[in-house]
Amino acid sequence: APGGARLVSKGQKGWRYLDTGKAPSKEWTGTDFDDSKWKVGQAPLGYGEDDVVTELSYGDDEEQKFPAAYFRLKFNVEDPAAARLYAGRIRVDDSAVVYLNGKEIKRLRMGEVEIEAGSYSRVIAGRDSADEAELLFFGVRQGSLVKGENVFSVSVHQGHAASSDLFLDLEFFSISREEYGRLARGAQRTRSADAGRYREQRKVEVKDPADFSKSQEKPLFSGPQPGEKLPSFKATGIRGETEDKELDAIAAAAGKPQLLIFQDDNRVGFRGIYGISGALAKIVEKSEKGLSVQVVFLGDDATELSSILKRIASRLPEVITLGISREGREGPGSYGL
Repeated sequence: APGGARLVSKGQKGWRYLDTGKAPSKEWTGTDFDDSKWKVGQAPLGYGEDDVVTELSYGDDEEQKFPAAYFRLKFNVEDPAAARLYAGRIRVDDSAVVYLNGKEIKRLRMGEVEIEAGSYSRVIAGRDSADEAELLFFGVRQGSLVKGENVFSVSVHQGHAASSDLFLDLEFFSISREEYGRLARGAQRTRSADAGRYREQRKVEVKDPADFSKSQEKPLFSGPQPGEKLPSFKATGIRGETEDKELDAIAAAAGKPQLLIFQDDNRVGFRGIYGISGALAKIVEKSEKGLSVQVVFLGDDATELSSILKRIASRLPEVITLGISREGREGPGSYGL
């Protein structure tokens, strides 16, 4: 493991946590906050992961889990001046805000938004990506620490109500300037902590889909090409005017350029839509000629799928039309889509 003196170890005992679904008072991150009535456990803390040591409650409804859980850990520093730099690594699912002695020092997949107890982060750590497996790096200057007792406070936020897991483990240590630079450069190369499951943040130019041209020599993808008429298929709307009614995603485009997405109903599928929903909304905004975005979920149990989607639909941009295939997972495939 990197670093010098180990101040907080992975698998640390003595974490205090609140998993009631209610937010603590505004003073909860401070050093003087009384957390004696909170539960106590050893890291990793959470649920839905095999290596969790202390299992937390998420409430009574698996599809409406608590938006956040809150954690505090007191640790001792004999001489903060003994090292010029300190660093930590944290493994978290889905998102987190880290405080040291009452001051915010790091956001992980949260973005620059006001932290509210009842809201979800809308960013999901990919189950199959390295985001959950790799500890994310953050640095701390010696001036942020005090001699004697210090306190880490962490709020861990779910990406959405039906998220399958929550996880927290953290380590903290003194570090040399050289090793700090090496770890920081490595973190920048592999990922941005605020980027969720995506490995790099880059500026991209959003082009108007109406300008796409059909090319028989080099098709853009399999199935119908730009300019070709799409076959119809049967779907049921999730919200708005088409809720519980037949949805004709092709007709709904009303002659506008259309982005049609078929998404499998597994939990990774839900995460994927959350991950790209913001980008889709921006594409619609940038499209001068208008753009219709339809997301149709494919599943064999339409009733269960509808129940889940209606609960999370309010957290997706309204410009996205949501529907469920009436013919199961294989329906659109029979139309060449």
